Order: sequence, then C-alpha cells, then structure tokens
Amino acid sequence: MGLSGSLTTLFTGLDLLNLAINGTETSLELLFKAGKFSLSLLLPEVQLQRKSPEISGSKGITLDTEFQAFFSDDTQKSAIVATLINDVASY
Repeated sequence: MGLSGSLTTLFTGLDLLNLAINGTETSLELLFKAGKFSLSLLLPEVQLQRKSPEISGSKGITLDTEFQAFFSDDTQKSAIVATLINDVASY
C-alpha cells in the first residue's frame, strides 16, 4: 500500500523544484484550523517527482508535481501522522 498524491503550488522560487530534481526527502503538512481546534496531516517522509513549472495565464507560474510518501527512518515511524486538537478529552 502506498500513499501518494499531487500538489499544485505557486512557483515563487527554486526550493521545491530543487527538492524534486535532486530526489531529496522532505515532508508535507496539511493544517486545517477553526478557532482553537485543528487537524494536522503530516507526511514526514516525501519525495517529489520532477516536473517543469508552467505559466498558466495571468495567475502566475505554477508547479504541478506528484508526491510519494513513505516510511523509512523517520522518528514518527509512520508514513502519515494525524493530530486532532479539539475539546473532547478522550475517545
């Protein structure tokens, strides 16, 4: 079983592109917040596929890339870590 997806970002520099070109491991986190409550989905170990930035009209330059999450040696010991902060003491 694998964990993969796609990512579209506004191209503002070479950081993400260089991570993909060099095959460098990175992490991704999605954070949803509503007042004092939040849900975080952390992918501690991710590799991005190399793609070229595109000019998509007047919206600027975007970088569309695919990603593959995995577990190798991260201290979280998981390909995905979900953290929920709410007002429920326990489940």
